[in-house]
This record gives sequence, structure tokens and C-alpha cells, in this order.
Amino acid sequence: MTSRRLGLASLVLFVLFGILTLAVMGSPTDAGGLASLGTSLFDFTRTHALVADGARALSFIGNDAIAGLVVVVAALVLFFRRHRAFAVFVVLSAGIGVVLATIVKELVDRGRPASDGVLAMATSPSYPSGHACAGITVYASIGIAVLLIVHAGWGKAAGIILIVVGVLIGVSRILLGVHWVSDVMGGWLLGSAIVCGVGAGVLAWVLRRSATAG
Repeated sequence: MTSRRLGLASLVLFVLFGILTLAVMGSPTDAGGLASLGTSLFDFTRTHALVADGARALSFIGNDAIAGLVVVVAALVLFFRRHRAFAVFVVLSAGIGVVLATIVKELVDRGRPASDGVLAMATSPSYPSGHACAGITVYASIGIAVLLIVHAGWGKAAGIILIVVGVLIGVSRILLGVHWVSDVMGGWLLGSAIVCGVGAGVLAWVLRRSATAG
């Protein structure tokens, strides 16, 4: 995919995120099918201990401290193995994700679901889900880097697993009853927009450097 197409994908995703954000600002809770889905997933988790434990584990690796450590380790490995453009891609994606998610959280200031028997605690504003955003900007971005760098079968499997884990981190927040479904959708859209945008910028930079060197 060219940098122009990635940039266009980023723009479309940011527009969709903006539309969802405006809708969320006009409604403090999910309604209709989204509300029913969130309630059903939370009820399922409360009655299945294994699902609850898995959701807690996914939520744990999506918190700021663990995700930040993963970014540092991944960036160092990529840098010293001479994949410096990918290191920049991962660091910028994660860093911009944290900043934008935090800013939007404070601007929207949406309350958390008042779930009966909450399975995890969270006190910051609800929209967008920082965990869902980090799942994409951290784990999925690393997974994309692995897919593009490692051509062996195990590399493809590792990259896909990282991307799936990144998506499931967002799902875990609904399962634990600490986010509305639209919070997680917003985190996914924001994270994906950032990854595409940073990818477009890094790819354009690499191509420009190659052209100059040639």
C-alpha cells in the first residue's frame, strides 16, 4: 500500500472517529443494540470465571505501564536490528495514541457504565477507551511490523497473533463492564487512524530518503 493510500485511509478513519465522537457527546450512554450487546457480554463474563480471568489478563497488558514497556522493548529490538523506520513507526503510533486518547477523554468527559458487580476498576473518563486505542497503536502496530519484516511462517503467525491480541484488549474492557461498546469502537477507530497516518508518514520518509540516496 502506498503512503498516499495509507494517508487517505487515515483521513477516512479520523472522520469516522469524529462522527462517532459527536454522537457520543450527545448521549452519555449507549442505546439500542449497542447497549444490549454490552450488557450481554458483561453478564456472560460474570458467569464464566475463565472468561473473566482472560479479560483481566488482556486488560492488564493493555494498561499504560505494560504497554509502554512493550513499546520500549520492541523499539529497541527493531532499532538494533537495523529496522529503524519500524522502530519510529511503533514509537510514534504509541505516543500519539496516548496523547490524543487522553485529550479526547477530557474533552468528552463521558461517565463509565454503572455495571452491577464491576469486574475491574477505572476512574478516568470513558470515551474513547485508552486500552482499545493502545491495543491498536501498540500491539497491532508491532504485529504489522513483524508481518512486514519476518517472512518465515512463525513471523506471520506472531504478527497475526499480536494484531488479534490488540483487538481483544478492547473487547476485554466491555467484558469487564468498564466501557460502553462505543468507547471501544472509538478507541479502535482512533488507534487505526493513527497507525495508518503514522505509517503513511514513515513510508513517505523512507521513500524520500531512498530517492535521495539513489
